[in-house]
Amino acid sequence: MSTTTIQDEINQVYSTQESNQFGTQRYELMFEPGTYDVTVPVGFYTEVVGLGQSPTQTVITGGGIYTDASWNGGNATENFWRDVENITIDPSSGSTEWAASQAAPLRRVDIVGNAVLADNNGWASGGFIGDSVVTGQVNSETQQQYISRNDQYGSWTSSSWNMVFVGDIGVPAQSFPSPPDTTVSSTPAIAEKPYPYIDSSGNWDVFVPGDRTNAQGTSWSGGNTPGTSLPISDFYIATPSSTVVQISGLGGELPVDRAHSDAGVVRDVVERRPHAPVAEHLARRGQDAPQVALGVLAQSRRRRLPGVHSHSTILATRSGGKHIRGDEMIRPSAGP
Repeated sequence: MSTTTIQDEINQVYSTQESNQFGTQRYELMFEPGTYDVTVPVGFYTEVVGLGQSPTQTVITGGGIYTDASWNGGNATENFWRDVENITIDPSSGSTEWAASQAAPLRRVDIVGNAVLADNNGWASGGFIGDSVVTGQVNSETQQQYISRNDQYGSWTSSSWNMVFVGDIGVPAQSFPSPPDTTVSSTPAIAEKPYPYIDSSGNWDVFVPGDRTNAQGTSWSGGNTPGTSLPISDFYIATPSSTVVQISGLGGELPVDRAHSDAGVVRDVVERRPHAPVAEHLARRGQDAPQVALGVLAQSRRRRLPGVHSHSTILATRSGGKHIRGDEMIRPSAGP
C-alpha cells in the first residue's frame, strides 16, 4: 500500500481522536517491520505499535510519531489514554514531542534525536517511559512529575515536583528535593510487558520477555530481548461479542464467533486451547492462571483495502486491562 494511502488512514484516525476525550472509538495503528516516511500524530484512545521482535525493526521517519496539546491551547494535563510501543521514531526534525500526562506511556521505543515532554512549556502532569532509548536530550520542560524505568538517554534536563528514575542510564544523580530528582541506580526485579510481533515466516507470535534482576538500561540493548516466543495459537481469541465467561475461560472449550457482517469475513469458530506456557509464565509472577483472561490478539473484521487489516486487540485480566478496537495493521509501502 502506498505511503499516501497510509498517511490518509493515519490522518482519518487523528481527525476523529485528536480531542475525542470522552468518545467511544478505539484505534490501534500496527506497523509491520519496515521503514515508513509518514507523520503519526497520536490522539485519544490510540495506540501505535511496531510488529518487529525489536523496536529497531520498524522505523517511522518523516514527521515521526508525536502528541501535542494544540487542541487544548497547549495544556497537556488532559492528554490521557494513548500509547506508543516497540517502534523507532526518527523524525527529520531531530526532535520528538510527547506532550501527554497519565495513561500515556512510551514503552520499548527508540527515539533518534531529542525528546520534549510538554507543548512549548505548556502545562503537563506526569508520564511514564520504560525500556526505551532517546539518543539525544530529554527535556521535561513543565512536566510536574515523571517516572522513567530502565531507559537510556543522551541526557535529561529540567524538573518540577519530582522526576523519578529507576534503572536508567544518562539521568541526573539523586538530589531530591533540590533539584527534585529521585534516582535509583537499578531495578531490583522487572518483568517487561509481553508484546505481539510477526516472525520471519510471517506468523503472529507473542514475545514474553525474561525476568531481569538488578537491571539497568533496556532489555534490548544487546540485540533481541531475551525471553520466550509463544505462537498466537496459545492464546484465547476474543472479539467484542465474546462473553465474560468465554474470556475468563470458566466455561471450558467455548467457541467464539468471529464473523462480522461489515466486511464479509467467513464464519470462523475458534476454540479455547491449552495455555500451559502462559500459565507457567504467570505462575512465576505469583499470578493465579485461572484468574487471568489470557492476552488476546484477535482479528475481528477485515476492510476491503489492500494491505490493511482491522483488528481488535484485547489484553485483559479479571482485575482490569485494556480493550482496543478498530485498529490498523499497516504494511510497508511498495512505492509512493
